[in-house]
Order: sequence, then structure tokens, then C-alpha cells
Amino acid sequence: MTASGFEIILSDLSGVQTAGAVIIGIGVLCAVVILSGRLAAGLRKKRAADTDTPRPPQVAVDSIAGTRKYQQDKAVFGIAVHKDRTERFAVVCDGMGGMQQGERASGYCCERLAQRIKEERDWDQTPEFLCGAIEEISGEIYRFSDDTGERADCGTTVVAAVVCDNRLFWASAGDSRIYLFRGGRLNCLTRDHNYALQLKEGLLAEDFSNSTETKGMEEALISYVGMEEIAIIDVNADEMSLNKGDILLLCSDGVTKLLPDEDIEATIKRNIERRPREIAGSIVEASAKRRKKFQDNTTAVVLKIN
Repeated sequence: MTASGFEIILSDLSGVQTAGAVIIGIGVLCAVVILSGRLAAGLRKKRAADTDTPRPPQVAVDSIAGTRKYQQDKAVFGIAVHKDRTERFAVVCDGMGGMQQGERASGYCCERLAQRIKEERDWDQTPEFLCGAIEEISGEIYRFSDDTGERADCGTTVVAAVVCDNRLFWASAGDSRIYLFRGGRLNCLTRDHNYALQLKEGLLAEDFSNSTETKGMEEALISYVGMEEIAIIDVNADEMSLNKGDILLLCSDGVTKLLPDEDIEATIKRNIERRPREIAGSIVEASAKRRKKFQDNTTAVVLKIN
């Protein structure tokens, strides 16, 4: 082999090495392009997933004491973090009882139920869990004593809503209410647990309202938290799906005794683009404007589904 031949070989090898470098460079470029494409696709999928994944509801409360000496309405909302999910919840209680006993009962029920909702459980066990928790709290309030050591004889209504990934479970005892506003229409999810309910369902004689002893008692409660054995607890056994734009309203009877459902609906419609705090405030304000001589404690909690 001549020196020149060797040089040619080296030159050929040099060309191959150069070509190899170019090929490798193109390969890296292709890899970068492929990876960039995959990254962009991944980001698009993530954005789509973020869009599809329900955002937590916005929650706010507004409340006034009215003309009462004591504020016996209580409300609480918060977050319950479980091992496989995060829940948002809200509770409204309207206390009953002499002096400050009603305030004591409603405050205790709100606080205890909020604590219980944060306990670990499976999501699909929530209806049974809420029933059990409310039954226990009812017994605890029943055993309250006053300053003299006598049984305090107080109680409270309760409504509770628990939301996870735009799925809803709720519970109710008494005559506080939960409403769902959807598509411009307002629907009440709960029943008032009073004698009027029993009349409606045919559980009482038709002359109940006309009897001298029972006249005017239609709104008297037949179930509330604070009974030794609570009579009725309503829950939705199957979870309810919530849609973007839905509004949940939890309220005491300070709202519903002054505002008929159509007026609550109209108030929400007028304020639908506003924040939950402003929607709740508009409902309480509308109730206050309707008062005559007496204004009950009035409370509204609004959850706006995103």
C-alpha cells in the first residue's frame, strides 16, 4: 500500500467520520424535535385534563342577627382532606332554645359535624356517615344541661353539603334548606320537617290545622338535632352530579320565611356573575328588606361550582 493510498483511506475515513457526525447531528435534531413534539402534546393533554378536572367550588357566607338578641344561626365551611380525595363542605344550623341555649346548640352542631366530616371514610359511605354523625350529635345536645344542672332543652336544625369533584352528598334535619340553582331555575333539595310535611304526606288528620289545640302549629318542627332519638334525617343516597355554573344555597328559615322561592331565584339570577360572597349578601339583604316588625336570624351560604 502506498503512502498516497493510505492518505486516501484516511481521507475516506475522515469523510465517513464527518458524515457520521452529520448523521448523528441530524439524529439529535430529530430526537429534539420528537421530544419537543411529545412535550407539546403532553402539555396540550395536561391543559385538556386541567380543563376537564373540576375546580373546587367557591364558597362564602353572609349572616345577620336581625332583631333577635342572640344570633342562633351558625355556619361553617371548609376543606376535608382524605387519602384519595379532597372535599369541600358547608354546614348551616339554626338554633332553638331559651336564652343562649339555641346559640350553644347550633354552634356545637356546626363545629362537631365539621370535625366529623374530616374523618377518614370512603366517599360512597358519606350518606350513612352523615346520618350517623347527626344522630350522635343529636344525642349529645339532648344531654346538655343548663346552669342549674337541669336539661337545657335546646336544639338546632342542620343542613350540610359535601362536594368532591363536582359530586354532591347532602343531609338535612329540621327546616333549614338546600337549594340548587341550575340553568336559571331554582329547586329545593330538602323537605321542611314540620307538621305541614305530615299533613302533605297524609300522616295527620285533615282537621289538624283547624283544631283549637293545634291551629298555627303547621310550622312546628317534628325533627331536629337535639332530640333524644332524632325522628327524620334526609340524605341523598346516590351522589348528585353538579355542573359548571351550578349554585348551591344553604340557608336558615330567616331567608325562606320572608322570600318565596321565586324571589330567591330572581335574586340569584340578578347576581349570577358576581362572587359567592356578593350572591349570599344579596339574598340576606333581600330578606331583610322584606321584614315587617320582626327579623329572624338570617344566614345564607353559597357554593358556586366552577
